[in-house]
Amino acid sequence: MLNISRGGFYFATSAPLQVGMPIEATLRMPSDLTGSTHEETHCRARVVHVRNQPYGDGRIGFGAEIEAFLPNGNSK
Repeated sequence: MLNISRGGFYFATSAPLQVGMPIEATLRMPSDLTGSTHEETHCRARVVHVRNQPYGDGRIGFGAEIEAFLPNGNSK
């Protein structure tokens, strides 16, 4: 994870993601953002930005907007 906020996060991966794709993620967010003492937060998000130039290791950067926080990592 490269950057994180209450509304979204920016990360790099070699996975072939595209703008609009839904993703689920487990994030380690500071408690001042979540209001919770839990280290890990599970969420459903959508890719909203793709960095056009790859990093030196070949990974691409993606911005994702959090749509919903999920209890216990379960999307049900």
